[in-house]
Amino acid sequence: MARDLMAHAMPWTGEQVNKYIRRLGQDLARTSGAQREITFFVLYSHEMNAQTLPGGFVFINSAIISAAEKEGDLASVLAHEIAHVNNCDWRGQNRRRSVATLLRVAPLMILAAPVGMVAGLGGTVSTRLAQARLSRASEQEADRLAIEYLSRAGYDPRSALWMFERVEAQEAGQGPGSRGVQATYPSLSARRRRLETFLANLPATTPRAHNSTEFQEARKEILRYDEVYARALGVPLPGMPPKLMRRPTAQP
Repeated sequence: MARDLMAHAMPWTGEQVNKYIRRLGQDLARTSGAQREITFFVLYSHEMNAQTLPGGFVFINSAIISAAEKEGDLASVLAHEIAHVNNCDWRGQNRRRSVATLLRVAPLMILAAPVGMVAGLGGTVSTRLAQARLSRASEQEADRLAIEYLSRAGYDPRSALWMFERVEAQEAGQGPGSRGVQATYPSLSARRRRLETFLANLPATTPRAHNSTEFQEARKEILRYDEVYARALGVPLPGMPPKLMRRPTAQP
């Protein structure tokens, strides 16, 4: 299934970014106590999204990397997807039908062309995606586990909140209906409010410093390609969400 998906995707071919994401993802997977192998892939897309497929395959869009301000922000997204793998969220009676449905819409759902091919897909795709989506309870549980994994790995678990805000800001900037096929998923604002409750009940920890050199280099590489891509096609770069003002300046 992952091979089929990659055949219709825009995989990121730069070894530096892929190596970094694999290393970060594997570190988080070990910290989470994962009992199975998880494989990480980077796809080139300006849509801030990530997705997990059966078999432990995690796909993360390049826009997540470029939008993150700290490694902890990026780690929060990977931790969420790892939680789906650990919870075996794709098991169930409708697994075969749901996976087949997802593979039909995945190139539109998570591989949105940088110029925005998801916009205006209409209700048919959304209806099909609704049959394949993970449940609201699965998403909330993955959100809860993600902040636990972040805390264990020494990241500030509030990074998950900041990434939610960045995705919400991107959607707000794109106007009504910009969520496209993602509109069938639980509301980001509702998940963020629920996440705030989880954070309030999480034991206090002191985040530790992480070497951010690899993160910064990976982010710069993607941003450079974004600029080249925009010039080549004569299209504007998608507007990035504003910097978050409430992030503590002392955050490592």
